[in-house]
Amino acid sequence: MTGNTNVRSPLTSPEFLVFYGITGRGTLQQDELFRFMEGTGPQWWLPVSGMTREEFWRSRMHALVARSTIVRILEGGCRPSDRVTVNHVIRHGRRARPNRRPEFGFVDFLEVVRDSDGAVLADLTSHTVWVDFSSGTPKVAESPPSGLDCPLEDLPEIDPLPTLTTPVASSSFRWTPRECDVTNNHVSFPSYVERAENALADAGLALPERPVWQGWYRLEFRCDERTTVRICEEEDGGLLFGFCNEDERRARTFVRLSEAGP
Repeated sequence: MTGNTNVRSPLTSPEFLVFYGITGRGTLQQDELFRFMEGTGPQWWLPVSGMTREEFWRSRMHALVARSTIVRILEGGCRPSDRVTVNHVIRHGRRARPNRRPEFGFVDFLEVVRDSDGAVLADLTSHTVWVDFSSGTPKVAESPPSGLDCPLEDLPEIDPLPTLTTPVASSSFRWTPRECDVTNNHVSFPSYVERAENALADAGLALPERPVWQGWYRLEFRCDERTTVRICEEEDGGLLFGFCNEDERRARTFVRLSEAGP
């Protein structure tokens, strides 16, 4: 398996690419990686916990919440019905935090490999944290929930939150139900990317041929919240999108756009 994680007996799934999952440039739509992960991820829970993911969350009153996400679009030439193989590695453990107690969660690494030539079309890295709901007030869990028969590993730290500079453009909108997930009604990462792409087009800025999207979540957004996205240029040529509540100056969510290297 290729990529930037340690190999841990990856879950695999044979898949076909579909018409709506391919961009006009012939690259994989970034939200397809999340669809594939929804197919492989649940395979992990039964052997490790003896129940489905949703059953485990309900019984332990703990759930996983995203901390940071990276999606890289690496190759084009995709066509409907292309055969691909999805490889998914899941690591569970503790994550160090500067000047704070460690937190517990997961790192998921997923890649989509085209069967015809072995090219990695795209990959996804997702950092999540356990949140404890047992007291009625959600809080970062002080320890992982019991009942997981898997190693507790040291997970990599997450890149620190970026800083917004003077925006070159901005736009405002309201989140819709389509953009929120069914588990907790939080806005999903693919929705942030779609809104960032829309803001990019409205500002007359170009999307790279092979985009890399990295997101950080300081606070969640939910359906119908009025939101402003601010686009800032970075010194290395990348773009930073800050998603702010209309009444707040500080961004709740950050999304960085850059181009995949060679």
